[in-house]
Amino acid sequence: MENRILHTDQVNWELKNGILIAAYKKGPTINLLSAKIQVANRKEFTKGKKYPILIKDYGVAVIEKDARSYLTSKEGTEGISAAAMVLTNVFSIFLGNYLVKLNPTEMPVKIFKYENEALAWLQQYKTKE
Repeated sequence: MENRILHTDQVNWELKNGILIAAYKKGPTINLLSAKIQVANRKEFTKGKKYPILIKDYGVAVIEKDARSYLTSKEGTEGISAAAMVLTNVFSIFLGNYLVKLNPTEMPVKIFKYENEALAWLQQYKTKE
C-alpha cells in the first residue's frame, strides 16, 4: 500500500496502510473558506480514492458553524468511508459527541480517546485495492 504525507497550514495529511490521517494543528480557527480548502487538499491528496479517516485534533481553536456544516455535508465527506476522531480531554470528547449528534453524516463516525482503538475500528472500512 502506498504511504504519503502532505503538510498544509492547518492540517498534516498522511496516507498510511489504507487509512487517511488528518492531524489538525494547534490554534487555527476553521471557517468556511479554510474548510473548503482542506476538503480540496484532501481530495487532491487521495487522488479520488475513498478512505476511512482518522482525525486527530491537537487544539483547533474554533470551527465556525458554516464550516462544521460544510465538513459534514455530502460534498465535504465525499471520498471518506468512515471517520474516527481521537480526542484526549474530557471537554473535547463531550463537545465532539455533541457535534456528531448536531451534524449527522451518512457515513459512520465514532469518537475515541485512544488512537490504537480508532485505527482498529477503521480497519473494517478500508477499501480493497
